[in-house]
Amino acid sequence: MGIRVKYIISNSKLIRAKYGDKIKVYQENTDINQLLDNLVIDEVIYCKSIVDDDQIQQIIKACDEVGVIFRLQSSLSPLEPVDLVFKPVNGSTYLTLVDVPSNHFSIVLKAIGDYYFSFMIMVILFPFWLLIGLIIKLESRGPVFFIQERIGLRGRKFRLYKFRTMVHDAEQLLNKLQEYNESDGPVFKIKKDPGLPG
Repeated sequence: MGIRVKYIISNSKLIRAKYGDKIKVYQENTDINQLLDNLVIDEVIYCKSIVDDDQIQQIIKACDEVGVIFRLQSSLSPLEPVDLVFKPVNGSTYLTLVDVPSNHFSIVLKAIGDYYFSFMIMVILFPFWLLIGLIIKLESRGPVFFIQERIGLRGRKFRLYKFRTMVHDAEQLLNKLQEYNESDGPVFKIKKDPGLPG
């Protein structure tokens, strides 16, 4: 199905006994907002014989805030939000909150267009990138690219690559120079920044 179950929320002893060794099982009083904030979750599937309207509304709101797909296993939904659609998964019908277009052809077409235009832009800009890399190498010691781990969609970590605009040990210098910071909040600013090359 292309779906991998990573977590279950249930007080059922049967479910805990059956899946507890392979899948993390949380109690039903677990804060769903906190789970969505701290874990990498693509979809939330609600599978209960007794549908709790208030609970579903709370989960839908939490999913909608962070762009997570919500599915409700139900043949008839008591809810009427405009962003919910019925979608089949493995023979069962789920009421699904989706944050992507339902037209698969348009999604594939967009993906092809994204790859094509990205490739063309890279080919066109490659000579300029080569020149920028050469200037950086001549101006200061260290690598041409700055590489850092960032947080992306639904908490996924990815490596960011960009041209280096600071000296190669700027992050280490930052800790030593915090007392000279002239700006409030997360921004670091001093008049003669030793992190800038040249």
